Amino acid sequence: MTRMTPSEAFVETLAAHGVTDIFGIMGSAFMDAMDIFEPAGIRFIPVCHEQGSAHMA
Repeated sequence: MTRMTPSEAFVETLAAHGVTDIFGIMGSAFMDAMDIFEPAGIRFIPVCHEQGSAHMA
């Protein structure tokens, strides 16, 4: 049985719920997820501040 990483589970859950765009701050906490957003059809839009991402969403 192949094990899923937390990042793979996160991205798969987003894709299963129809998420196509996410806003956020680039950071080491989820850098491994950055590589799997695009193949899942999810566009990551970087922002400079958390409040900016909330307004954009």
